[in-house]
Amino acid sequence: MVATGWGGLELDSLPDGVHVVEAVPHAWLFPRTVGVVHHGGAGTTAAGLLAARPSLVCPVLGDQGFWAQRVHDLGVGPAPLPVRRLSVGELADRLSMMGREAGYRRRAWAVSEELWLEDGVANAVGVLEQMSSTNA
Repeated sequence: MVATGWGGLELDSLPDGVHVVEAVPHAWLFPRTVGVVHHGGAGTTAAGLLAARPSLVCPVLGDQGFWAQRVHDLGVGPAPLPVRRLSVGELADRLSMMGREAGYRRRAWAVSEELWLEDGVANAVGVLEQMSSTNA
């Protein structure tokens, strides 16, 4: 499945079995996949991690490079593949690596578990309280 998103991606003459959609709920889709290939936006990265799926990140711009490297550093996916270096061969190599390296799947489960157990709101409130007390 390929999601075109707001980027205006246009795809012609795709092989059978490749479905193109404008958008799809990540929380629904990602748990139904073996792995995820995405641009590395913060929300998409979080959805992949929460779904406990290995990710191949192909950053395009902005903070996506940071999240791509973070996914790799966590051991949840292969080295990032920036879109400007994307080729069929590079993509196939990274997808193959993602499929055969069981460590990516194990780490994805471990990271997902940590995220689900984390109380992000309490952590954010603590940081804000600490910042406000040091600025007072």
